[in-house]
Amino acid sequence: MINNYKKRFPVIILAIAIIFQNCTKTGNKAEPIQAKKENYALDIKIKGAINKSYYLYRYFGDKTYIVDTILTDKTGSFKTVLNSNYKPGLYKLELGSKNYFHFIINNEDITLKTFVVNTMDSMRIIQSDENRILYEYYKQQKTLNRKMNLLGPVVQNYPKSSEFYETAINEFNQIQEKYKNDLEVLINSSPNSFAAKYIKFIGFNQINPLLSEKEQKQYFIDHYFDNTNFCDSIILNSNAIPQKIISYLSLFGNQKQSQNQLEESYKLAVDKILDQALCNDQVFEYTLNYLIDGFEQLKYEEVLVHLSQNYIPLISCVNENFKNNLEDKISKYEKVSVGKTAPDFEIRTIENKLISLYNIDSDYTLIIFWASWCPHCTKILSEIQKIYNTETRDKLEIIAISLDTNKEDWINFLNNKNYTWINCSELKGWESKVAIDYNIYATPTMILLNQNNEIIAKPRTVNELKEFI
Repeated sequence: MINNYKKRFPVIILAIAIIFQNCTKTGNKAEPIQAKKENYALDIKIKGAINKSYYLYRYFGDKTYIVDTILTDKTGSFKTVLNSNYKPGLYKLELGSKNYFHFIINNEDITLKTFVVNTMDSMRIIQSDENRILYEYYKQQKTLNRKMNLLGPVVQNYPKSSEFYETAINEFNQIQEKYKNDLEVLINSSPNSFAAKYIKFIGFNQINPLLSEKEQKQYFIDHYFDNTNFCDSIILNSNAIPQKIISYLSLFGNQKQSQNQLEESYKLAVDKILDQALCNDQVFEYTLNYLIDGFEQLKYEEVLVHLSQNYIPLISCVNENFKNNLEDKISKYEKVSVGKTAPDFEIRTIENKLISLYNIDSDYTLIIFWASWCPHCTKILSEIQKIYNTETRDKLEIIAISLDTNKEDWINFLNNKNYTWINCSELKGWESKVAIDYNIYATPTMILLNQNNEIIAKPRTVNELKEFI
């Protein structure tokens, strides 16, 4: 755990709403900010950025939206008026690929100076209380990371019986304690500022060098959100929520676990996250949608079904459209999830014979979606063939459905193989009715049924398939 201190966890966001029988509760509102005047000035000078055009983005969780185009003059300077269209929150000025800097807009005049290279490190805050706090935080964070990355390997690898080890442990703890105290001072210097809320939300989880990696990981899982406040919706105007959530989800990843084991772990994780977000409708809905989008990309169907069954019903009834959109998105996964009865279908075989799924009489039926243009399919089909050849048809039958669109490609591929199972195709690719009905988005995809045509597994590998047969 110590030697991975430098590693940044990925990010995901969760939005959940709490609902009472009368459906009238709304989330806690962000603390109102009393503006002293209608408009404020933004003055930025970027040395080396002469007559350039840049985009200014605002954050909403994991999303960024262009709010302005910045045109610098011959001195690298840019000035504009910040009116009410600039919501309080974290903004990003993008100077090029992987070259950008953050700053906060929140009802105050802002004057910044930096260089076109190393923009974050060379930033000078001429005017802006919010950004003085933000960049002092960045400075403290950088100092902490540098010290911890130097001392961490020493603490982890030095002989524990030596006196120096005890000295290193004490120094390791003191560095963290100082950082924690400095953060508290920084936050308390302006507790109602956006910068303070942002820093406090991201927080700091101290590492105990005397714990084993397993013990430290479990401690983080149990206490990661101890001082995190999801109840103020203003934090949505930053990237803080996705940062926090993905960092937490990363604690549950384990390369040694199977797909099913990982999904069970992630169910526990999303429960913990969503429980934190229940205090604010807007945060809840955003976070739920973010989690659904993230796990949909990962194709973790069991997690999606879990989210659908346990959290979509909690969405405030004042936002029925949002709720209906999520239900529509998830329903396609639920219909073909493990435990459901597989939809029947009729399809023609390579011999032009019409077959029906429900007419297959076998203890297990494996449906595999593949294509001749899929390199991984060739390998997995050969491995599955070995299993098929050792089982009787009463025990196992296989329906291999090709997502080819060219009949000649499909037939030529099979002519070079000896796949004696049921070979079928509609020759419509991803638009095949059976592929749509089964929500197929990748090849190869395996779906294992029992004799009652219930889906009992969706193995990702041949080894997982063997465990179920």
